[in-house]
Amino acid sequence: MIENDTIALIRGAMYSATCAKAIKDTIPLFKDYLNNFLDAKGSGFPDEALSLLLDILSDPPLYTKKGMRPFLYDFTLTSWFIEEFSEDQRNKVIVAIKQNYSQYVESEFCAYVCLLIVELYDGETQQIMPLFDQLYAVSGDVGRAGISIAKDSCSYRLK
Repeated sequence: MIENDTIALIRGAMYSATCAKAIKDTIPLFKDYLNNFLDAKGSGFPDEALSLLLDILSDPPLYTKKGMRPFLYDFTLTSWFIEEFSEDQRNKVIVAIKQNYSQYVESEFCAYVCLLIVELYDGETQQIMPLFDQLYAVSGDVGRAGISIAKDSCSYRLK
């Protein structure tokens, strides 16, 4: 299990005043945890770390009450590690997105996240087309425009 103080530190970083600070504080902390875990357990993305991501994704209204734009933080964190996810883990994240973020998908986060994912999956873009399709299904017009751009980028790279 991940210690409660680690979760508290990561949540604290999520509450930071700017996206840049949240990313700066959160990514190294989570990377340190992940690297320590991988040293002991081998390769792949640990289920315990995935549980933390799903926990962070589980309460978007809490972040929203702080007046933040939390999905940018949450999805930056998620997309930073998504290349490490197994198919089953990726599906769990998609479920969390559908369950907890459907009210936010009208925003620009889809474009932001999808373009990050395109970069992470450079050279393996066929693997992420189903992820885009599932995000598209729950997105509003603005999100769908962003996903279309990302899918076009993938299609171009696959040619």
